[in-house]
Amino acid sequence: MNWKLIYHLYEGIAVLLISVAWGAMIFGAPLANKADYRSVNILLENLFDQAFKQSQDNLELLCLDVKNQGNSREGKECILRAEALNVRLNKAHQKINKIKNQLVHGNVAGEEYAIEVFKQQVKWIKQEFKYLELPPIADIKYHESNDILGVPHYATKSLLLSYQIKLEEYKAAVLYRLGAGDLSMIRCRFGWSFYIIAHSRVIQVGDEYKADILDDRFSDIYDVKYFANNQILQYSSFGFEAKGKGKKSFNLTILYRNGYDNKLYSIEKNIPYTVISK
Repeated sequence: MNWKLIYHLYEGIAVLLISVAWGAMIFGAPLANKADYRSVNILLENLFDQAFKQSQDNLELLCLDVKNQGNSREGKECILRAEALNVRLNKAHQKINKIKNQLVHGNVAGEEYAIEVFKQQVKWIKQEFKYLELPPIADIKYHESNDILGVPHYATKSLLLSYQIKLEEYKAAVLYRLGAGDLSMIRCRFGWSFYIIAHSRVIQVGDEYKADILDDRFSDIYDVKYFANNQILQYSSFGFEAKGKGKKSFNLTILYRNGYDNKLYSIEKNIPYTVISK
């Protein structure tokens, strides 16, 4: 599932429901069913959990990659900045979660504070990571604080959840530019995951693309085989000659069995890299 695509769909629904609730107060229109908000909130909470888990995995992979590359000064600096971002946004999420839990009590001041917290984080990210030339980061501006005053708490929760996911999306963009995007993590249906760590994502024509495979395999996963472009890999480290300039990718296939049903399962993933002239 592409959580970003699904999130944008439900973000739009959340904003629509907020608008319906706001319009109901002004024009006396019927409110959307409370169950609609609750359904959207459940989905948004799941999407936020996925986004948060992915960012923690990316940070862990960044640390792993820097370690495997020799713990360079530049790599350690990237980790420090990534961890500072993670700590700051985690604290922001804690504040927002506390406010969401108090919405049922009509915490108007809390709603206004939540909006301000979001705006502060976006401003900080733009300033702190300006040197990374990030993709455009939009200010959180769907509704001013006055717009949500008096709106049902379950509608406001939808909006706040969509903002929290937006912050995780911005965090992912920063982590990618800091180097976390140079790794690929793949998780199987049983919770086992493995990581593709490229020695470099940009190589010259005729040079060898090299990568390592690390996994956290547990005892119930066995008979694991790796294939790169349908060629079986004998070792956890592999390489092949880069041919032709441009953006490329290779197909990685993993076959494995598990101890529950002994079935043969497979996972496929395209791993991107770029070839340049010498």
